[in-house]
Amino acid sequence: MNRSQDDRFGPGGPTPLPPDAAQRGALVQLAALRARGERRGAVIAATGVGKTYLAAFDVRQSGLRSVLYVSHRLEHLTQAKRAFRDVLGHTHSLGLVGGGTDESGSDIVFITVASLRNRPALAARHVDYLIIDEFHHAEAPSYDVLRPIREHAFLLGSTATPERQDGHDVLEWCDWNVAYEVRLPEAID
Repeated sequence: MNRSQDDRFGPGGPTPLPPDAAQRGALVQLAALRARGERRGAVIAATGVGKTYLAAFDVRQSGLRSVLYVSHRLEHLTQAKRAFRDVLGHTHSLGLVGGGTDESGSDIVFITVASLRNRPALAARHVDYLIIDEFHHAEAPSYDVLRPIREHAFLLGSTATPERQDGHDVLEWCDWNVAYEVRLPEAID
């Protein structure tokens, strides 16, 4: 029988989606990073490895409730929201901000950096966990709105390509803590 994704989350509660082997390894590294008292980390992984699902698994693993998930594109956010629902079920409220939608009162808010820049109250809200998708964009001036947030939240930067042509080192954002790295050749293997 082919069940829809929402069928997994019936009256008995969610059936947790398990991480794959690569994600389990990354989760161990993220937990170790936090155990050492670090507040920032990057995941560098090839496209298709499951970085968005990994972020959701780490939210589940960390137990943190208030999450801000930032990307530069609305379509990335709608996909991320689905991935987080797959992993978290209904344990957290998930909200999208952007494209005419304002669900900013949710536990986990998915927002474009442009929308966040236009919402100073939301940018000033305390969050426990900040996830920056397509992390290589974080050195752009538009991302400066996130710098104060990272001072009190755990930061996870997620990208396939941290190298920038302008010479800026985006890994500075996470104190050069690379929690997990798998490049394309390794991912293919």
